[in-house]
Amino acid sequence: MPADPHHPPVTLLGPQRDPVLDQVLGSLGLHGRIALINAGWREREPDDELLATLAGGDTVNLRLWHRMQEVWEADPEFAEADQRRRAVLEEMQELYLLGLDHVVRAIAALHQHTPRTHAVREQAIADAEEIMRDMDQRHLDRVTEVHQRFWARWRPHERPAVAAARAAVSRELADAQAVVITGGHVGVLVGALHLFNVAPQIR
Repeated sequence: MPADPHHPPVTLLGPQRDPVLDQVLGSLGLHGRIALINAGWREREPDDELLATLAGGDTVNLRLWHRMQEVWEADPEFAEADQRRRAVLEEMQELYLLGLDHVVRAIAALHQHTPRTHAVREQAIADAEEIMRDMDQRHLDRVTEVHQRFWARWRPHERPAVAAARAAVSRELADAQAVVITGGHVGVLVGALHLFNVAPQIR
């Protein structure tokens, strides 16, 4: 199947205890400039020496975490609103996991139950799994709603500090052949990617 120009290929490498980034980039024929996104590691974002070496040396660290701090400092009103959003999402996640834990335990108990009628136990397990799927979907929908309300109220392209940072990131992405994204705090990473409008620029 030919590559979709609107959806660039994504390669997931998993944990890099024995790094293979250099081999993967080589196998994909990527030898030009590589953009690095290390924002998920927050304060450790600048620690990219090994990553840069594996990527061939011609790299640019987009410094999304650092730039996010600069945006917050330059726009305290936006920063306060963003921190409130993050606090809400954090509490939602905590309560979701608390509820999910009870369902997971219930499913495990149902599996361990010695049935008098197998069909009855299987139906009970299916019901509990359906509850879990419903919880997952409701949580996802509510998280999406929080994000949508925030970005509708705080339009990033209308905030000078955000617009300036987005422009700088865009310039650095312009000549990058690929983007390498590392792990760390997923919420911080996703927030940074969205704030600086990274995804539309690599399609």
